[in-house]
Amino acid sequence: PDILFGMEMDVVPHASDGPALVRLFRFSAADATAMQGLCRQLFSGAAETVDLSGQSWMTVSGGVRMAMVVGTADEGVVSDGRGGYLWTLRADVWEDVADLIEPLVAEDGHDGYQWLDERGDVYVLMSRTGEW
Repeated sequence: PDILFGMEMDVVPHASDGPALVRLFRFSAADATAMQGLCRQLFSGAAETVDLSGQSWMTVSGGVRMAMVVGTADEGVVSDGRGGYLWTLRADVWEDVADLIEPLVAEDGHDGYQWLDERGDVYVLMSRTGEW
């Protein structure tokens, strides 16, 4: 199916007795490529913080906000104390995240999913269908 509104982001609270998930789903190849680009900006030092929820190609459900941050440690996703989330990784790990997105970039077919981060209390899932 055609994707009309770009990548969607929501939070699935403590799914299946596991951690909460920030879920990135229903995206096109162009959206996945844009997500890779954000990761590579953080890796290269072109940016230290990126507002993921504020991207023009992102549709946010439930008012969730998340910033991607270069830090001195791989903290994963934590609450910012204001109803949003901070996803903090060392610069070189952002390149690893970009690499994890690669199978989802192809238009023709990876209908599966990829865990982008499984640290901390909130995991990050990228899934074309929203399923995992």
